[in-house]
Amino acid sequence: MEHNCSNTQVFGFVQIVKVLTLLISLLVLSGCGVKSGNEFLDMPENIIDPNDNSGLGDQPLGEIPDRTLDDVTVRGRPYIDQSLGYNVIRTDLNTALRGVSLSLDGGDPYGSLPSNIPTAAQMELLVHEYGFNTLHVYLEGDAEQNPDPVGVNEALADQLVTLTREAKMYLMITIGNNGENGAIHSMDKTLAFWELYGAKYKDETHVIYEAHNEPVTGINGNWTSEDWERQAQMYETIRGVAPDTMILLGSFMSFFGGSQAISGADGLAEQFPGIWNNAGFAFHAYWDIAQVESTIEAFETSTRYPALMCTEFYPGDTKKGFNEIFESHHIGWTQFEWLAANDLELERLRTYLDSYGTAWRPENPTTTWPASGSPSINFDGTIGIYSRADEAFLRIDEYFQVIADDRDYDGIGNDEFIVIDAGDDGSVALRASNGKYLTVSDFGAVLVATANKIGVNQKFKWLELPTGDVALRPWGGSAHLIGTLPATEGESYGLTGVIGAGVERNSENTYRIVTNYTNSVEPLEDLPEIP
Repeated sequence: MEHNCSNTQVFGFVQIVKVLTLLISLLVLSGCGVKSGNEFLDMPENIIDPNDNSGLGDQPLGEIPDRTLDDVTVRGRPYIDQSLGYNVIRTDLNTALRGVSLSLDGGDPYGSLPSNIPTAAQMELLVHEYGFNTLHVYLEGDAEQNPDPVGVNEALADQLVTLTREAKMYLMITIGNNGENGAIHSMDKTLAFWELYGAKYKDETHVIYEAHNEPVTGINGNWTSEDWERQAQMYETIRGVAPDTMILLGSFMSFFGGSQAISGADGLAEQFPGIWNNAGFAFHAYWDIAQVESTIEAFETSTRYPALMCTEFYPGDTKKGFNEIFESHHIGWTQFEWLAANDLELERLRTYLDSYGTAWRPENPTTTWPASGSPSINFDGTIGIYSRADEAFLRIDEYFQVIADDRDYDGIGNDEFIVIDAGDDGSVALRASNGKYLTVSDFGAVLVATANKIGVNQKFKWLELPTGDVALRPWGGSAHLIGTLPATEGESYGLTGVIGAGVERNSENTYRIVTNYTNSVEPLEDLPEIP
């Protein structure tokens, strides 16, 4: 790509110093034999390895057309991705499941909520305006107070299956408790529920089954051998009538206690070999979020453990970053909102998500919130990346680290990057001026430009925010957002890596992309504080 330097200014003595710095850096780079640990990672088929002497790394590599909702007629079955060394649930478009919930079981308590079936227009709103792809429904109730027989909502379920199919959404079906949480009140009713609905929708590729809402009170350590045996019974019944449908077991009320949940998972895997190839654990986050996250991390140590999905948590906790924490572990979520299909709750949820700064790329290409579904990316072109927090451009220092301390984007001092298309799911890679790819290692670690090839730790989701700024979410290493690492003073100030907070205006994890040399970027105006 030719640089448009018509507006480039000459910066006198500063430029001379930077040229000398560049020459010294090049000598250092050419003489260092740094091992990145990524030399043998697989690359997408059409991405050339730039680590050769032919000059091919300087040529355009091309854009890979992204698959979006426009490419889908009916949603394909979700699947288990193991590329990170642990199990993650992904959709047919390689995205997470995200959405809201609907109550058809009578509410908590029974009789407190009407069974409102949303309209087709409301379903379109979920997808196109809010970027959701999943509807989680409490279809019927298993409770002492609920006299309804199994099948009472069969006609309503048929409508929902059709509505979600036509809206290109996933439908997650479960049996609720009508507020009598922490128990399975009737196994006979529960198994009859799945004998009916499990068989009926087994061929609907967009339908997911969650075995039972909150079958045990409290934390994971409260589960007994009898509770795990009931999980086995439900799984065996569902799998017997629906051999290909994804099943979510568990639905833990307060997801704390990794070893206890993993022990139960191991018992199920011993009884049903291969179970976690097409099943996972649902959990609820009614607990201290730090302890919930520690439990999540226990599952990220092996592909022998089930993938996770959060199907319920307190709506107000969205403002505290619960959704962002799930995003940072590639875990899907359904918010406990919209239970009576009241669209006013959607705007409240949007406000809460904006309050913390939770963002993802929607599947629908025309959606613009919380990020653009079809971002404008200058593939194969040279760019500068301006850090809002540091009011400086990113560059590569003499240790191959990414640091935001360059006041001028001018092509001098290793401040140029090239965006490479890394897949049809919106993934990108960033190649630094030393010809190496930016690499994520772990939470809190600085980004380094050391990789010769594009693997899981070199891929990012490019989140083009409504402001026009960009946030970057890594795929491997850690999925917390990229930003300025905490530092007080000295040479560490401005080091850039995985920090974990949500996106905020003019903040440590938002960036402005420039394609022309410049020494200034206008700040965004501050918005009124959200109550």
